[in-house]
Amino acid sequence: MRNEKLIITLLFIIFVSCEESSVISDSKIKIYQIPGCQPAISKFSNSLIDSCFNYTFFDKLKIDFCVSGNCCPDENRFLINYKIYKDTITITLTDTAANLCRCICNYIIHGEFESLPYDGYIIKCIQKTANESKILYNQKVFRVY
Repeated sequence: MRNEKLIITLLFIIFVSCEESSVISDSKIKIYQIPGCQPAISKFSNSLIDSCFNYTFFDKLKIDFCVSGNCCPDENRFLINYKIYKDTITITLTDTAANLCRCICNYIIHGEFESLPYDGYIIKCIQKTANESKILYNQKVFRVY
């Protein structure tokens, strides 16, 4: 009987301590590189701070942002990881083949996030290289009703 109470108490603590932001499933998140060299997205941008970061946030958060990389190959250029912690979404990009050609290309990363519990987030986009990590964007986004 004592062990059952202990197990029930532990399960209750685990259940109560789970935050809403930790239950977003991977199936509700899509982040990918749009294939090929792309022009800047400034004509679509609603941001006065940066002309290469754009978002819409209604029932789903959609973001597009630019990142430079080597031209060869022009698909699957980046290894993309993300982390959601409370009101911060961190997207980390690592170039998969940084020195194949002698040209640089502008790529657009597209992300979609469903079932986000908060009405505002900080989006941090970080590009990692062998020598450093560079913050590309640190933007606040807000849901529109």
